[in-house]
Amino acid sequence: MAIETPERITPRQRLAVPLRLGNAGDAAHLTLAAVDEGILRLTRFATPDPVGHFMGKRRLGVDIRDDYGRLIPPTDAAVAALRQGGDEFSVGAIDIPQRTVALFSGPVAVAPDGTATVTLEIPDFAGELRLMAVAWAGNRTGAAGKPITVRDAVVAEALLPRFLAPGDEARLPVLLHNLDLPEGEVVATLSAEGAIALAGPTRLAARLAPNARALPASLLRAEATGEGVLRLAVSGPGGFTASRESRITVRSSRPVTTEVAGAELPAGETRSLNPPLGRFLAGSWRASASFGGPTRYDAAGMLRMLDDYPFTCLEQSASQLLAFAAIPMDGVAGAERAARLQRAAEWVLNKQRFDGAFGLWSAQGEAQPWLTPYAVEALLRAHAAGAAIPEAALEEALKQMLEQVDETNRDDTPEERAAQAYRLHVLALAGRHRLGAARRLLERLEDLPTPLARAQLGAAFARAGDQPRAEAAFAAALASGARRPWLFDYGNAARDALAVAVLLKESGLLPARLAELQGRLPGPELTPPGSNTQEQAWAVAAAAALGRDGRPVRVAIDGQAQPPAPLVMVALGGPATVRNTSDTAVWQAVSVTGIPAQPAPAGRAGMRVTRRFLDLSGQPLNLDALRQNTVFVLLLEGRAETREAHRAIVQQGLPAGFEIAGRLAAGEVPGMPWLGTLTEAVASPALDDRFAAALDLTPEAPESRLAVRLRAVTAGRFELPGADLSDMYRPQVFARQNTGRITVLGPDDPLPALPPAPAPRPAAPGGGMKN
Repeated sequence: MAIETPERITPRQRLAVPLRLGNAGDAAHLTLAAVDEGILRLTRFATPDPVGHFMGKRRLGVDIRDDYGRLIPPTDAAVAALRQGGDEFSVGAIDIPQRTVALFSGPVAVAPDGTATVTLEIPDFAGELRLMAVAWAGNRTGAAGKPITVRDAVVAEALLPRFLAPGDEARLPVLLHNLDLPEGEVVATLSAEGAIALAGPTRLAARLAPNARALPASLLRAEATGEGVLRLAVSGPGGFTASRESRITVRSSRPVTTEVAGAELPAGETRSLNPPLGRFLAGSWRASASFGGPTRYDAAGMLRMLDDYPFTCLEQSASQLLAFAAIPMDGVAGAERAARLQRAAEWVLNKQRFDGAFGLWSAQGEAQPWLTPYAVEALLRAHAAGAAIPEAALEEALKQMLEQVDETNRDDTPEERAAQAYRLHVLALAGRHRLGAARRLLERLEDLPTPLARAQLGAAFARAGDQPRAEAAFAAALASGARRPWLFDYGNAARDALAVAVLLKESGLLPARLAELQGRLPGPELTPPGSNTQEQAWAVAAAAALGRDGRPVRVAIDGQAQPPAPLVMVALGGPATVRNTSDTAVWQAVSVTGIPAQPAPAGRAGMRVTRRFLDLSGQPLNLDALRQNTVFVLLLEGRAETREAHRAIVQQGLPAGFEIAGRLAAGEVPGMPWLGTLTEAVASPALDDRFAAALDLTPEAPESRLAVRLRAVTAGRFELPGADLSDMYRPQVFARQNTGRITVLGPDDPLPALPPAPAPRPAAPGGGMKN
């Protein structure tokens, strides 16, 4: 087999690739792929060889499975991790618009003479492609591979940073390399649109001999959040012209926040809706209005906060899944609801272990006794809502929970009783009733530690048709006093009230008690930014469940009548007017979710966080004189001052001119004794725009000490976010630093002038100095 193309081509063209087969015969077919060589080398991808694949000898795969430690638990040794599964720690990773090429033809019929031509659309690309062809006819196969260089006679490339933040200014070098043209002037003309603008010259020129290069520069400014497009038009000797296009993401490291305003809208009245858009960065906000519904909090804002939450541990992923499964198809998520539902389901499934249980951060983590049934409940509800959930994964999870329920020698602790009630509820939700275990737990109803655990036991009896026992368990849940936050079930009083309302509504029991509970549910004081992911998920579910058979609301937005529904939610693109055409007053809530135009001020409540920038010898670094390509260390120290346990997250957003050069492991760092002993993080993602780590802070170990190696890679002026330490499930417990700005100097930029030294103070009597 042969691929008959030239060694080099220019980009931005339709390329006809001739292929020739020897001994093709009849009914031969082939496929052709053209892939960026850089991508292939990252994974050491070899050109396909069908003969080797089908006929070659294979080495046996070897792995170890050891059940002995499960029979006799080790006392001091660490549990080994199986190399199995995968996980995404974070969905907060920014989208870096990197140009890659991966083209594939699909099956192509070969002519009887053994020839075929495949046409490929070569994009705006500079580099090397690998052409890979595979042919087959009956029991005969063939393959071929060939490199092909794609470039213009002059290589022109804008060297963009990975991202920018609104207000940043970055030095923009443009590489001009004359490869094939005679000596002459090469001119690059720049233009920008979208979220970026040029703050420097738009015309860059250099006189270049053959094989010479130059690196003139302009200045790029980030104007708003979103994507910026930089276009580069190049001209040179002999009438040469070419154009290039680059894209960059502009995002802020400030956390997403929500503002909500609610009020009664009387029947027949018309009002203006004026969301406070000026308090958010342009292009970052999403506004909505909701009317009616059985609750007074902002359910749409809760859903958006869940959707924007930047981390995906098992609890957070399952909370997103539970919320998207609860909302109707035509709800606030609109046409994107199905895609978001499926995405959340995949994040949950990625954390399923080999035994069917679920780990907190990955499939290699320890089985979570309470979060496993929570994840399975979310998967079951998502499956009923239309998500594609693998039956095998559900079956393995249910089998594991059945085994846990049937064990008779489990520890009799509040934690185990709460987990057992949840397992019984989820098994009943799946139609796998375990009434014997449920009756044994009902005998100790008063020992169930939370209202939610009692309601889950009631829901298990209700789904099995045992109404008296179900009502007894629900009555006990409603009679429970206020509870304190409990890390084991990620819960608090507000979460329990919302979840109990959902379960009681689904059971159809005790309607009078449900109406009483509905009147006690959280109202406008439960705000999206002040709630945790458990509260947000169950708030969305409660609004959907309680409003499913309510009176329809009729409103008109800007004169256009909305479809009547118990809860009407509409997206807003700006100010609008609303008229209540119902015959009764309705509750109106207007919310805006986005990135605040002004950073939040420093503050702390129950936590403390500090940071230091140090050079490689451990000396404090002067950020006012930081030069491009300098490597240094960020040391982050945190402390919980509440004398309580916290599942915390620490974050330090990176200026656009910085990048992470390497992470430093826990313990003593060789060659850096000045760092001290670093803390072991529960999990830490690989992100482009921030350093983040999940931590478990306890009364016995309330402190954390983390370090990362950084490099200043881009000259310019950038926003420096403050460090942030917070409890993931109690947002009111946090520590946050102020936001500042830094300057990264280029190789030839002069150092900033030092401030004048203060004048010496006059000597005090006796030769001393005044204080």
